[in-house]
Amino acid sequence: MWRIAKSPLPGPRNHSVIAESGKGKDGGRGDGQAKEGREAERRAGAPGEAAGESPLDRFFGLASAGSSVTIELRAGVATFLTMAYIMFVNPAILERAGMDHGAVFVATCLAAALGSLIMGLYANYPIALAPGMGLNAYFAFTMVPELGGNWQLALGCVFVSGLLFFALSLSPLRAWLIDAIPMSLKLGIAAGIGSRARRAWRRVVAPA
Repeated sequence: MWRIAKSPLPGPRNHSVIAESGKGKDGGRGDGQAKEGREAERRAGAPGEAAGESPLDRFFGLASAGSSVTIELRAGVATFLTMAYIMFVNPAILERAGMDHGAVFVATCLAAALGSLIMGLYANYPIALAPGMGLNAYFAFTMVPELGGNWQLALGCVFVSGLLFFALSLSPLRAWLIDAIPMSLKLGIAAGIGSRARRAWRRVVAPA
C-alpha cells in the first residue's frame, strides 16, 4: 500500500542513439529528431505528473504499489472500525486496577493515533498501532494484585520493560529472537492473546 517504488520515465527511448548521433537515414534530420524526443520527454514529465497523481500519491507511492487514495481511505476507515473497540475495552479493564477511566481513555486514543501516524508517515508501512489486548488484562488482574494494588508501581515496571524492549530492538538479538520462534508458536501466541482478552472482558462485563 505505502511501499515507495521508483519507476522509469515513460515513453520509448529507441530514438536517442540515432537522433543524438545524427546518423539517421535523412542525415540532417538527426538534430530535429533529438529535439522532438526531448520535447516529448519534457511533456511527459515525471510519472506522477503524467498520471495526474495527487501529493498523497507521490508521498506514499500509491500508484506504484497498485493502490489509490480512494482505496486507502476505505482501508483506513475499515481499520479504524476494526480497532475502535480498544478505546472502550482498554479503559474498562484498566479501571479495575484502580486507574482513572477518563485518563486511560485519552491515553489510549493518543497512543493509537501517535503510533499509527509514526508508522505511516515515517516508516511508510500500512500498519496501525494501538495498546494491545491481553497485556492490559495481565497488568490489571495479575501485576497490580501481586504488587498490593499499587498500579503506579506496576506502571513503573511497564516503563522499565519498555526501555529494555527498545534497547533490544536496536540490537541484532531482536531478529535472532524473532527467527527462533516457530511459526506454529507465533500463531498460538496470537490465539492465546485473543482468548485471554476475551476472558478479561467477560470479567469486566460480568464480574464474579
